Amino acid sequence: AMTALEHYQQALHHWLQSQPPQALQGLALLQARDRLQHTLDQTPLADPQSLLILQDLDKTLEAQAQALDEVISFEQCRKTLLPPIDRWWWFLDQTKPPHPLDRFDWLFNTIGLGAWTVSLALLVDLSRRVFIGGSGVAGLSVLTLSSLVTLLKARSDLTEAGQQGFRTLLEKLGVKSYWQAEATCLTTTLLATALTALWLGLPDFSRSYNRLGRQAQHNGELGQAERLYTQAIALDEDNLDAHYNLGTLYEDLQDVDRATTQYLIAIQGDLPDAYNNLAHLYLQTAIQSQDPSVQTQKQQQAIALLSQGLPLAEQTSPPSVLYSFYKNLGWARLLQGNPQVAEPLLQTAIEISQDSEPNTILNEGSAHCLLALSLDAQQSPQALQSWQSCCQLSTNANPNEDAWILEAHKKLNAHSYDPNTVCRPSAPPVS
Repeated sequence: AMTALEHYQQALHHWLQSQPPQALQGLALLQARDRLQHTLDQTPLADPQSLLILQDLDKTLEAQAQALDEVISFEQCRKTLLPPIDRWWWFLDQTKPPHPLDRFDWLFNTIGLGAWTVSLALLVDLSRRVFIGGSGVAGLSVLTLSSLVTLLKARSDLTEAGQQGFRTLLEKLGVKSYWQAEATCLTTTLLATALTALWLGLPDFSRSYNRLGRQAQHNGELGQAERLYTQAIALDEDNLDAHYNLGTLYEDLQDVDRATTQYLIAIQGDLPDAYNNLAHLYLQTAIQSQDPSVQTQKQQQAIALLSQGLPLAEQTSPPSVLYSFYKNLGWARLLQGNPQVAEPLLQTAIEISQDSEPNTILNEGSAHCLLALSLDAQQSPQALQSWQSCCQLSTNANPNEDAWILEAHKKLNAHSYDPNTVCRPSAPPVS
């Protein structure tokens, strides 16, 4: 026992004298203590002086826990040697005095908890948006990858096996144990940052889906366009352009209720086109309704929308939109029975059309037809010229213009004009 004690004392002395400490000397010290214990198990110390020396040596060894932990892996040693729990020197990494950096662990743990809260909230919101919009393979792939990374991170942080594995990984990477809280906080923060970047990028994805939707709608793929617009809105509910485009799609499909809903949302972003299109829907409803109260209500709503949207359109919109505003506003006043008020509005629409580039105004005949109706109501002789322009510029592809063309034929026939030579070839022949 004395020989083993002396060997242990010598190994401890060599360790204390080594600069810098070496892993080989640290392992030699622990093995010397192991051999001493094996000897003591067979032959206990009988000399009180030797017992005091052993106690002093053990206190010195315990004080070296931090230094030993920096050069050797206690955890790996325990896996290799499988020491019993009473061989305390193999567990010095668990009983060593706290490192000065450990006093900041509470701060990093708090930051990590906040990052976890942000990560989970973002993941839930991303999942909701992807599943509501049905974002296809690409969206589901991104969500699946994000969820997998989050689950793996949760396992490493929130389970004992995961924490043990994370500590092992840090040791293999050469990261000291007193940096564990910081490392955990860093990885959790990086995860939250990645999810935040993905979440902040949703408006860009939304705009891409919106562009694809417009292209599909232009190509006549209305079902595909609806799906793309819906995905765009799910990814960014504030994408008012997507709401407006979806409204135009529903209007093409004659789904007035859903078109109205989308236009009302788009109006919240002060989109002039949304004001104009919704007002047009109200005018159509007023024309089709047999209830005078409904007619009056829709006419008033249309005028209110056009009056609110016109200043916005004059600031930002192209001539085609301005033309439509003045044309619809004149139409609304005409339906109200105010042809004198409607006339200057329709004249303004015609002037805008005449000053615009060719083929930029798609329904330029409408303003002439409405002006003809307005002048007829005032019994003005200038109405005939407007009927001629109505017949020349209108097309029966537009339901409203088709009805006005028929009226123009009657007016021209009454004045001995041949509509078949005045009007567009596409206009229906006079019976």
